[in-house]
Amino acid sequence: MKNNILDQKFLNLIGIAKRAGKIVTGEDIILNSIKKNKVHFLLIASDTGSSVYKKI
Repeated sequence: MKNNILDQKFLNLIGIAKRAGKIVTGEDIILNSIKKNKVHFLLIASDTGSSVYKKI
């Protein structure tokens, strides 16, 4: 039960950040943001390909 509440709070936080325009998606955009030191937190999906994972 407690784990579900934490999961929901985390998803709510991601939703707020997305609506605020603070989330970046897409390989090229993410790499450019990293180079410009604009990334503060990075989530990588578990099904991300190894080549993309190595680039990031």
